[in-house]
Amino acid sequence: PDSTAMLEYVTGSLGAPTTLLVVTRASVGGQVRAYQLAPADSLEAPIARLAASIQGGSEGGDLSRALGDALLAPALSGLDADVRNLIIIPDGPVHRVPFDALRLPDGRYLAERFAVSLSPSAGVLAALWRKPRNPSDRPMRLLAFGDPAFAARGEKTEGYQRLPSSGREARLAASYSPAPVIRVR
Repeated sequence: PDSTAMLEYVTGSLGAPTTLLVVTRASVGGQVRAYQLAPADSLEAPIARLAASIQGGSEGGDLSRALGDALLAPALSGLDADVRNLIIIPDGPVHRVPFDALRLPDGRYLAERFAVSLSPSAGVLAALWRKPRNPSDRPMRLLAFGDPAFAARGEKTEGYQRLPSSGREARLAASYSPAPVIRVR
């Protein structure tokens, strides 16, 4: 649809630049925009630091904004204002990017401006779009895990802390499924 853009990252190695391909409905029959980004191997350390920061409970700070600028800003500046959905196809180290936590130039998180989806490849995405939906198909079931119980050794849990928010998130995600299975604790 016109409200969707596909962003596909193609990474090189040994200092080769990363290419970002952007496809929108307007460009499907015509041109695909391509942007040259920093080499993926130069982004590995910042991506790992951002992921660790978020896992530690931080919002990512300046690193979230810097990676947003490096990975998204060129493509987003060229999108029409009516684009509300992004389908991201990562490659190489970009697979580990927590895209929802990246900040846009205006300071908002990417997830505050766009609905973000990930796809393993453009081929898989095209196959799913071509597959007709049969109303007689069984509804998809959802299996959601959250707030794991860590095995304790003596009085310690090997340094892991409870994740109660992940249990709430699993329940919220399950509310969108007609046949959810939820495993909490």
